[in-house]
Amino acid sequence: MKTTPQDFHDSLELSSSGDDIPFLAIQAADELDELSRKKKSALVAVKKLGDVLKNSFPMTTAGQSKRRFVDSSNVAVFSRAIDKWDPQNQISSTQDLVTHATRIVKRLEGSAKGAKGKRTEYEEMRDFCLALATAAASYRESLEEFKPSYMALR
Repeated sequence: MKTTPQDFHDSLELSSSGDDIPFLAIQAADELDELSRKKKSALVAVKKLGDVLKNSFPMTTAGQSKRRFVDSSNVAVFSRAIDKWDPQNQISSTQDLVTHATRIVKRLEGSAKGAKGKRTEYEEMRDFCLALATAAASYRESLEEFKPSYMALR
């Protein structure tokens, strides 16, 4: 059982309930925006968001999925974010999804390590984070909307 705040963050996935993922993605977008404007940023949210993606789609360093089953809720959130962020880049298989996630994790990690990127790189990752925040918030809202009425009494 997860008991510490760090354990909780280490177990977050895209489909985790609550405001954590949309808020984290917005924080990451803010940090990347600061970088694009040549301001210093600790990039804590960027690193945590990369960890969330790794938790959501366990992958090898070669970009292969570590497991055959990928949670459909994580797929829904990530696919919606990719569709909004880069509509030309459609995901047609689980391997496409893992490949996209691996690339984005590497780009986020590069930003978090302070890699000197071009302004457009930070802006692209910022835009992805905003698309992800929107997708995660929409997913959370749809869960609340379809929750059976007897669950609201708890």
